[in-house]
Amino acid sequence: MTGIKQKFVLLNLSSILPFVKIADGIHSLVLYNGVVQATPSLNLTEVLYVPRFSVSLLSISQFTKCNNCKITFFLSHCVFQDL
Repeated sequence: MTGIKQKFVLLNLSSILPFVKIADGIHSLVLYNGVVQATPSLNLTEVLYVPRFSVSLLSISQFTKCNNCKITFFLSHCVFQDL
């Protein structure tokens, strides 16, 4: 989920969730969903575009399901591993 439209390489009108509740308690409209290119070899799919959202969040649960992987967190880094 992000409020930064420039991050997207593909946008579609959203029918996933009409609104999300953001940290200030306001319900904000989800306008689009799409694909964000996180790195040259990694695309994130089904990313929600919420214009009023001031940061970007990654759902670890959704990421591991979509990419059939596991993530191990350490103090200084994390490791992504295919299952």
